[in-house]
Amino acid sequence: MEENLTLIFGEAERATLAVRGKDRALFLHRLLTQDIKGMSVGQVRPACLLDRLGKIQLAVLISVQPEEILLELCAERAESDRALLEKYRISEQVQLAFSKTGTVSEKTDCQRISAGVPGIGKELTPEVIPNELGSEWLERFVSFTKGCYVGQEIVARIKHRAHPPRLLAGFVMESSLAPMVGSPILLGGEPAGVVTSSCLSPALGKPIALGFLKYGVEGENFQIQDLPARKVNLPFVSGSS
Repeated sequence: MEENLTLIFGEAERATLAVRGKDRALFLHRLLTQDIKGMSVGQVRPACLLDRLGKIQLAVLISVQPEEILLELCAERAESDRALLEKYRISEQVQLAFSKTGTVSEKTDCQRISAGVPGIGKELTPEVIPNELGSEWLERFVSFTKGCYVGQEIVARIKHRAHPPRLLAGFVMESSLAPMVGSPILLGGEPAGVVTSSCLSPALGKPIALGFLKYGVEGENFQIQDLPARKVNLPFVSGSS
């Protein structure tokens, strides 16, 4: 699988769910944000299942094989993710079964953060809509040519007629302490966002963080946990994305 795509799992274990049956592509195509029918054998793409409000219910990597479609999931959430997909099955002839569980990641969460990659359970959560991930990751996770899927109307409307309430951003701490997840991001003493991931970057020798900023907030110098934080472009480390 494409290296930077597997980073969405960070260092979490992964499980592989095989979707089989003659309606497998149709079933996933009508549910997920990705153009499943347009994928060829061997292709790998990320996708989300959204709710009616466009919020991310699960995030996966999809791999199309000759007789099945493989969904790579976070192992900790794999059983609940499978049950969620089963809830949407109506009359389609499909079978969902795990083909592999407990695959250990060779990546670290700090590699993910350094590359500016949103992580499952961190930036890819039920509180987030895909538009908030920024244009690069929105285009990776979502097909805007495939037609209808759950939550499609909200995502398309925000892209073409409005703006998301928040956007993913990166911060370098001007201190030796990595901020705690959930810490408020302040601008001029006023709340402007929240930290979602952080680590000490070996490449930069400083703590770095990902977080969501309110749309339209301008500035470079912020405060996190009463410490200075500088907003930077992603990825933090060139060539890591």
